[in-house]
Amino acid sequence: MKSVSNYVLSALLIMCSAFATAEVRVAKLPLYFFIFVHDDISAEDRVALRGNYISWATKEIEGITGRKVYVEYIEHDPSMTRFAYPNENKEVALQEWTSRVDAYRLSHPQPLNKRYKYLLLTKHQLNASTLGVAAQSNYSGIASIQTFQAAAHEFGHMLGATHEAAQTSYIGGWWCSTIMGGYSPLTSNCYIYSDGNRKAIADYLKNTK
Repeated sequence: MKSVSNYVLSALLIMCSAFATAEVRVAKLPLYFFIFVHDDISAEDRVALRGNYISWATKEIEGITGRKVYVEYIEHDPSMTRFAYPNENKEVALQEWTSRVDAYRLSHPQPLNKRYKYLLLTKHQLNASTLGVAAQSNYSGIASIQTFQAAAHEFGHMLGATHEAAQTSYIGGWWCSTIMGGYSPLTSNCYIYSDGNRKAIADYLKNTK
């Protein structure tokens, strides 16, 4: 009888441990991406934004982090979606955009932590050589829809990913660049972050509540 009781007790302890582990996994808080759709993006282009530029990227980030990504699209907000982003100095453009984001956050009370990111999605580039810009391991960025991976690239910067950890891979009979790689007409988009950048993103959010 004693051995049966010990067996039952052991089984209960294993079950409790499993439930506790499951609870920890569920407890990971989600990420919130606020995407401001610039007024210069046409109605036709807006139809394809989610599928071509955002959904595949958020799915990749969810797989890396184990966190749900909630995306809110903000359109026709004059203080945000008419922002004059073209600038020969990308750092100045980012600084001015970040000031807009800070003002938006004050008028829409939101916590300033690693789980909240703010991206301006634009039709054109910032200048002839700049498709996007973002504050490294921070919360604000700008990305053009001139390439499918620009938005994911800038979200990557905000989540701790780097150019240095990017890779070029041979997949499906052609060379492709992982998301943080440079933009080149000679390679396709792998639609994934490299292993090194997956680790960087996971580490960035590791202790975030």
